[in-house]
Amino acid sequence: MEINSWLKSHFCAYLLLSMAKIDGILEQGEVDKTQHFLERMHLNAEDSLPIIKEVWNGLKNTTEQDRLDYIAQNYSKYFSNSEEIEAMMDEIEELILADFNIEKTEIKFYAKMRKAVGARI
Repeated sequence: MEINSWLKSHFCAYLLLSMAKIDGILEQGEVDKTQHFLERMHLNAEDSLPIIKEVWNGLKNTTEQDRLDYIAQNYSKYFSNSEEIEAMMDEIEELILADFNIEKTEIKFYAKMRKAVGARI
């Protein structure tokens, strides 16, 4: 995964899919939610699905801490203000709800992710 050439769409997919990775299973609702988000960034399915696949494959061998470290080190490259960060956190909350099964591990990771990006907890 060549993260040096990522656009904001890649990083947003990374955030959403990092949350999906908590249970290790990428469910269709999570793919749909990520794809819908990318479409709102003006990417069509033809463009968004390869990004989702690339990011998901890159996440396979990462630990939770790897993901949190990457997020903390790079979010400021893609988000210029707290409003953008909060809007992204809202998207992640919706993803958590996408499978209608809220797990404690998801809530814990979400709280750590919010802390990593300096969002209000």
